[in-house]
Amino acid sequence: MMRINLRIMAAFMLLWVDLTSAQEFEVASIKPSSSSDPRTLLQVLPGGGLRTSGATLRFLLTQAYQVRSFQILDGPGWISSDRFDIIATIDRSRPGGDEPSDPSKVTPGQLAHMQNEMRPRLMALLAERFGLRVHRETREQPIYELVVGRSGPKIDAVTGNFGGLHITKNQFVGEGATIEMLSTALANQVGRAVADRTGLVGSFNFKLNRTPDETIPPNGGDTRPGRLLDIYRYTRATGFGVTDNKGTG
Repeated sequence: MMRINLRIMAAFMLLWVDLTSAQEFEVASIKPSSSSDPRTLLQVLPGGGLRTSGATLRFLLTQAYQVRSFQILDGPGWISSDRFDIIATIDRSRPGGDEPSDPSKVTPGQLAHMQNEMRPRLMALLAERFGLRVHRETREQPIYELVVGRSGPKIDAVTGNFGGLHITKNQFVGEGATIEMLSTALANQVGRAVADRTGLVGSFNFKLNRTPDETIPPNGGDTRPGRLLDIYRYTRATGFGVTDNKGTG
């Protein structure tokens, strides 16, 4: 079994989960992805199960430990390049609260509960299959804040529909996705924490295409620094704004 040592730099204090007592998936399959589809898809299933396609180990770490990609230090280069498909299920014969059996009909509260159940199981799975060992460091870091602009959000709220966030080069497509998912994806894109300050709760459909550089005037039209401007290129058509700040993420 391979063994990977990593440091995770957190812009905020994380809840430590003791893997010796963590819940585990009942059945889990991890296979190298053979798909030519460049997208990464993650779906949390009722009860805390998990399905992914085209996911790198770095991406899986961000989901398990609630950190951004740039906060993961050390580790071999392949954790950012090799892609995996995962199907991990739980014992559905046990009581699962008020979670619906249909994963396309999940409320925001149920989704948060499902994610909280999934994360320690994913930690345990990564530790078992990849020999993962993690050391945490806490630092205060500059952050960006995603806010609603004056004209309001230009995205479609959906009810009883949770799909996920599809990520491709220069595009984010939300199908029943949460704003937390979007802020995480933006943070990974620009290499700095993006805090959700929109106050928007629920699931949404949206498509964010990165505005080509040449459509934004370089002088007099926009003076945002590089990474902040990069977020703006994604969010300008959706009614969101971005501010530069310092905080705990």
